[in-house]
Amino acid sequence: MDADTKTVLLTLLRQEAKFSTTVLATREEAAYFGSCVLPLQPFVSAAPKIAPLPPPSLPVQEELKSIPPPPSPKLKSLPDIRLSIQKALPHMRLKSATTDDSLAKKMARLWEAPYLDAKIVLIAFNETNQGLEFLHNVAHAVDKLLAPTRLINGETYGEQWDLVLGSPLLHTLLISPWSSWKNSPLSRYYRQNGTTGTHFLGKRPLLFLEPASHYLTNPELKRKLWKELNMRLSS
Repeated sequence: MDADTKTVLLTLLRQEAKFSTTVLATREEAAYFGSCVLPLQPFVSAAPKIAPLPPPSLPVQEELKSIPPPPSPKLKSLPDIRLSIQKALPHMRLKSATTDDSLAKKMARLWEAPYLDAKIVLIAFNETNQGLEFLHNVAHAVDKLLAPTRLINGETYGEQWDLVLGSPLLHTLLISPWSSWKNSPLSRYYRQNGTTGTHFLGKRPLLFLEPASHYLTNPELKRKLWKELNMRLSS
């Protein structure tokens, strides 16, 4: 089919379509075949199904909070512990009496005492006025030139001498003459080595002082005391 024929045919079809609902068919043919045409269904695009998202999980910390803590273990009483030990170790002998911890409690309070950092402790009994001033001067001089030193009033300690004598840094004790404290609670700690003639309070070396008035009137006694302290600290 040439181009001219195609043009003429298209023109004819356009004109026919303007005036008739059928093209190249009779009315009877259009009526017959038109009854067989199925109605068109509207096109609906099927949207893909999306699964619902799971609920957000709790943060780790919240999950930990929601977990109840384990029950606390039940502590055994002392008799139960003793019974368990006796069953496991029948050959071991256990003490029936509990240990007195009063001394341990006292030692734990040593930091409150003024003599805690002292290597030398001067103990004054019944000293007043010039005698007490002399001991203050001795303690000050020894503290500055030889070793840490403290002066304490022996009449205020009562039954607490185990704390003083148990001080870890204590090296030597200087004390007033025996006559001034022989009736005090401190006297029960005193002992003397009969062989060497040395004196002790508990296990601590002890040096007896002369009455303070003797040092004030005799400078030689001061030099002797100083020499004795030097010798004890160097040994």
